[in-house]
Amino acid sequence: MPFTNVAVPPPTTPPVTILFSGLMVVQPGPNNTCEIGVHKFSRDHLFQIVLSVNKPNRPPFLLPLFTGPLLAPFEIRSAINPEPNPDFVAYARDPFDRTLPNSDELDYRWAINFGLKHPTAQPNDGLKPVVTLKTGTLYTPNLTNPTLAPKLTRVGSQDDELRQIASHLAVSITPLAGTKILLKGLDLGDPLEVLIPRDDDPQGTSYTLAFINEPPNILAEPHDEFALYYKVFVDNGTAIPSSVRFKLQFAGGVRSDEIPCMPLTFP
Repeated sequence: MPFTNVAVPPPTTPPVTILFSGLMVVQPGPNNTCEIGVHKFSRDHLFQIVLSVNKPNRPPFLLPLFTGPLLAPFEIRSAINPEPNPDFVAYARDPFDRTLPNSDELDYRWAINFGLKHPTAQPNDGLKPVVTLKTGTLYTPNLTNPTLAPKLTRVGSQDDELRQIASHLAVSITPLAGTKILLKGLDLGDPLEVLIPRDDDPQGTSYTLAFINEPPNILAEPHDEFALYYKVFVDNGTAIPSSVRFKLQFAGGVRSDEIPCMPLTFP
């Protein structure tokens, strides 16, 4: 089942932002939810969950919440009892054509959709367990510089000129008045629960929860990030043959946040 799409742009400075950076797959979940599969079949990428607290008139500070492979489901939802029905949506404004300059920069479809290249593929255990989001609006917070001209190539096929891609994905959340957002999971078997806004923070504080699955430093050895995704997808239960795999290529430039380990969408 696809995402429920909306054409109203989400606020880009909401009370709560969820940011996805690195090797992850964002896909629709059941009943208006979103599932984030964190790629765990790479020795060179480190998974972290970091909370940035942005108090009014103060510099933001960072609170590491989790480091290591995701071994148990993680959930983000409204902390209301009884729990409300999920209302997760994705921002998509038509017409969308990544090869034309007038497509909305916040549209979530700037992310590369693995399912469009491999329609019969399915995730394997390398993307499990998942992070489940039950509220918020998915969008693209940052695009690669057009001069990088990313494209997907495959022997025997015409190049897919992408023009720009989403280097990150984000979710904008504005809690209902007087309510909080619950972050819930396990850390080495111990319960991990965080409520935001936090009780002791002043009014006007905003929060960014960053899910990061990147090399530990920007000077990591260059690699084809798209190629790593073939480790976490199968087709009819077997590895996708090398003869039909795509490569992600750029026009030039050095490794930076503009040539990231970008999240993908699926299907």
